[in-house]
Amino acid sequence: MKDIKQVQEFYDIQKQNTQNKVFSLKNKLKLNTWLRAISFIVGALLTFFAFNNFTQGAGIITILISVFVLLILVRKSVKLNNSLNFLNIKINLIENEQKAINYDFSALYSGNEFINPEHNFSYDLDVFGKDSVFQMINRAKTINGINKTASYLQKPITNKEKIEDIQKAVQQIKQNAAQNIDFIANAQIARTEEDKKEANTIEELSEISKNKFNKPFWKLTLIIQPIITLILLILTVLGIIHYTWYTIYVFLMLGVVGTEIKYINNVHSKTSKLAKTLKRYSALLTTIENINNESNYINNLKNNLKTENKTASVLLSEFSVLLNALDNRLNFIFAFLSNSHVLWDAQIVKKIENWFEKNGDKLKNWIDVIAEYEFLISLSTFSINNPDYVFPKISQTEYLSAQKIGHPIINRNKLVTNNFKIDKNAKTFIVTGANMAGKSTFIRTIGVNYILAQIGSVVCAKEMIFKPQNIITSIRITDNLASDQSYFYAELKRLKSIVDRLEENTDFLIIIDEMLRGTNSIDKHKGSEGIIRKLSQKNVVSFLATHDVQLGVLEDEFPEKIKNYCFEAEIINDDLIFDYKLRSGTSKNLNASYLMKKMKII
Repeated sequence: MKDIKQVQEFYDIQKQNTQNKVFSLKNKLKLNTWLRAISFIVGALLTFFAFNNFTQGAGIITILISVFVLLILVRKSVKLNNSLNFLNIKINLIENEQKAINYDFSALYSGNEFINPEHNFSYDLDVFGKDSVFQMINRAKTINGINKTASYLQKPITNKEKIEDIQKAVQQIKQNAAQNIDFIANAQIARTEEDKKEANTIEELSEISKNKFNKPFWKLTLIIQPIITLILLILTVLGIIHYTWYTIYVFLMLGVVGTEIKYINNVHSKTSKLAKTLKRYSALLTTIENINNESNYINNLKNNLKTENKTASVLLSEFSVLLNALDNRLNFIFAFLSNSHVLWDAQIVKKIENWFEKNGDKLKNWIDVIAEYEFLISLSTFSINNPDYVFPKISQTEYLSAQKIGHPIINRNKLVTNNFKIDKNAKTFIVTGANMAGKSTFIRTIGVNYILAQIGSVVCAKEMIFKPQNIITSIRITDNLASDQSYFYAELKRLKSIVDRLEENTDFLIIIDEMLRGTNSIDKHKGSEGIIRKLSQKNVVSFLATHDVQLGVLEDEFPEKIKNYCFEAEIINDDLIFDYKLRSGTSKNLNASYLMKKMKII
């Protein structure tokens, strides 16, 4: 998809196709409802007729056949409703993407719980929260997937090879845009189950592997008892024995199951409500297992899913079926018939024990693979939705070279981009400008695109070459009355943490907006000058936005280390005009007094 119109058309087609499937499914559900009603009535009539006109055996067989047919139809109804739910979620996801490509991210998860004013950069660069980088990028739905995406944004990658591996994986995954929507829809359903208050967690499963039903007595009982029940049933149907003996025996078997009912209930409490979640996880793993191998990153994920005989998705699906089978005991009629005839609860719990004994240690790893893939789909969707963005090139020597770089949160129809390149040894940049001219937006643009670049994403630029670096910012300082901490002291602490980290033998990108706002202009100038001098002597890249144009003289003192840039504003026909274009040099125009007069403040 080369332009935004093609992206819009893609989502329109996906939505229409899904809506057509919804219409078809609703018709099938109506038919299923009628069939269930008819089968119940016919079954009741046939049973009455059999008991009154034939043997008791014929009556029992009629009941069993009627119940069996009804159960099949109910099972089909459940599947149809699950499919309908999946399609409705898919339509909702598509509609959210249609909003997102028009810069309406309100329907997407904001990640407010990750907001941390003490973090090195995430608070200053609006990485989390409303209209944040996270809200713009994240498409993960499971709890683990959301945490995984957040962790990458909190600690971007500095390893060149890993970033390149992720880029290749994202480029591969974006070729399956329609499949990605299905993946996230399944993840959304899994998350819905996770969010239910009564739902269990994967961690609770570790408590069930006691192998209670692998003891000799139970092994023998679980094999012989169903055979005896079948023999008694056949003898009863043939009229060889009176049904009283058959009835006594099945009630006796209920008593056998009852001897371990406390343990069975405990296992059920640990697994109940997990079946649907794991079924969706299985579908997610199937997608990952079947993707073509082209990137090292995806290959590594797939290697974590390898098992001796069956695939991880099949094993997880089998486990889901077992958990769902145990949930059937909640149906009184089914529980009575199955436990009295085949010791159902004990049979299923034994299989659950065996499965978890063999595969329990792999389960968390499989779920982590799903989280990683959700992260990759997030980056893939972001790339699809922004066809004019590019994957940046990674350099070990060139710190930054960008053509038409802009802030990704600003609507493309309003966005003003700039070119910027770090030349030679000058790596300290003083950015001055009038109020609202664009200097703060520019330094945030650099920071945000660095974050995107270092998690393997596309960036808002026509071209970008960068060197991975650790990011530290001081932009949005907050005071803390509860701890008796003033704004000025909070800012000093932030600057102190930056200066202390300069002693580390590593690359840093430092972004500071309007230093020392909490003190007088003389102290502010002296303190800012001292910080700039210190930064210029270190091997770090630093951007410092300020209104203090006098700091521009430092370029004359250190021409090889410090460079001035500015944003200007002009007053034309009594209107303040901004072009938001980056220029070399120091700002010449001020506009605070003009704005105050314009707003009749002074």
